[in-house]
This record gives sequence, structure tokens and C-alpha cells, in this order.
Amino acid sequence: MIDFLDVQKETPKIKVGIEKVGVKKINFPLKKGDDFAFLTINLFVNIPPERKGADMSRAVESIQKVLNNMSPTDKIGDIGLEICEEALLRFNYSERAHCKIDIRYYKKDKEGYLEYQMYVNTIRSRKEILKNEIGISYVSMTACPCAMETTRTLISIENPNLTEALSSIPTITHNQRNITKIIVDNRSGRVDMWDIAGVIEKVQGKPLDSLLKRVEEGNLVYRAHKNPKFVEDVVREIAYQAARDLPLPDEAEIRVSSESDESIHPHNAYAEIQITAGDLRKISGLIDPN
Repeated sequence: MIDFLDVQKETPKIKVGIEKVGVKKINFPLKKGDDFAFLTINLFVNIPPERKGADMSRAVESIQKVLNNMSPTDKIGDIGLEICEEALLRFNYSERAHCKIDIRYYKKDKEGYLEYQMYVNTIRSRKEILKNEIGISYVSMTACPCAMETTRTLISIENPNLTEALSSIPTITHNQRNITKIIVDNRSGRVDMWDIAGVIEKVQGKPLDSLLKRVEEGNLVYRAHKNPKFVEDVVREIAYQAARDLPLPDEAEIRVSSESDESIHPHNAYAEIQITAGDLRKISGLIDPN
């Protein structure tokens, strides 16, 4: 038997510990019932000053072990925690593991699939969970409230007899595709990824679908114009909905962004909010500040 030298185990010339060593862009397909997901995974561990390198293959083995043993009922938002736990079992010289995952998720809907982007960002030590952020984003539709009120006025000027009727119905405005994203602190482990999707859906509706029949298309456009929103409205409403609906402790952070691919401008509109669930509940009157 050949005795190969364990080079990674040797002592480096410069004895400095390294915070993050590992692998990036590991791609892995996943099937969950009728749904499909494509994961891109980064996994890192720390190494002590007296170790030259990490055993990189153990990172790949940790990822494969967890994903190959997933069942259809396992929560996709828990993958980061499980991979970190497996990594710490294999890297006996490391004190922390960091797993970051981007997921393209295709959820079966009628004859096609709705597309979601999911995010997992987990840091775990041997003693505690230091970070466990999970989140979701997808493309929906918004209509501009400013242009709507401007066109309402212009139509009323040209058609004074329609002024009263126009005041009670949506009018002409520009609309755009909007990417809404929400990330929450889930160190408590109480939030499910699909609960987060439900928060966006209450405000923005489901993700845009490639196939829309005539009535479905009309309902989508009418719904957006009945409730026109700036990107600022989107982030406030989704953050509020998250604080109200999700079982987050008050100290848990909520981060929401909204980006509109503007139809009448060569640029995008963007808004972002970052706030704890407790602060938002106080501001919104969801809890008694006293």
C-alpha cells in the first residue's frame, strides 16, 4: 500500500488562521415531488494557524451527503443548517462552517411551472447557529400610481363629463415587471420558505406565468391597476406583512427589496428596507409599544 503524504496537514510557513476556506459554485439538481430545483452552493470552513490547508473533498462530500438524502418532506430552508452540521462532523479541525445557497426553484402549477429564486445563508459554530437567513424572490407586476393620477386629470380636462366616473375607477398608467425579494433571520427555525412566498403573494400576487389566457391576462392587469404601487409601497407592505404573518421573534431582521424594470424609462426603480420585526410591529401598531 502506498503511503501518500497528507500535504494539507503540514504546518504552513506563515502561521495565520484562515476564516473561509472551501468550495464555490457547486451545482446540484434536486427533485421535490412534482417540483424541480437547481442549487448553486458555496461551502466554507475556518482552518487553524497550524494547518496548511483544508481537505476540499470533504466540503463536496458534505454537500452531496445532505442533498442525496433529502426527502420530499424536508424543508428547503433547512438545507444550509444540515450542510453546515455535516461539514463540522467531517472537518474535525474547524470551529465554524458557512454555507450559502442560491436556488432556482420551479413549482408545478397547472400544466407549467412558476419560477422562484430562493436564498439560504447559514453560519454555524460547534456551539450555536450564528446566522441563518432564508429568503425568496420572484417577478410580479406593478402599475405606477403617479402616472395614473396624471392621466386621470388629463382625461378629466378633455372630458369634464367623465370626471366623477374617473374618480372611482383605475385609469391609464404604465406598468412594469417587478422583482420583489425578502430575506429574514430564521435562527429560530420557525419560518418555512413557502410562508415567505405567501407574504409576497398577499401583496404582489403569484409569480408571472408564461401562459395566460385572455381572462387571466385581463385579471392580472386589472388587479395591478386597481392597486398601483411605487417600489416604496412594495417594500413597506411586504415588510409589514412579514412582521404580521411570520413567527419571527422581535429581534429578527427583515430585509425587503423591490426593483422595477421601468417601461417608460431606460433605468430601473429600486427601494430597500431593513428593519427588525419588533420595530416594525411597534411602528405599525401590531404590538403595544408600552
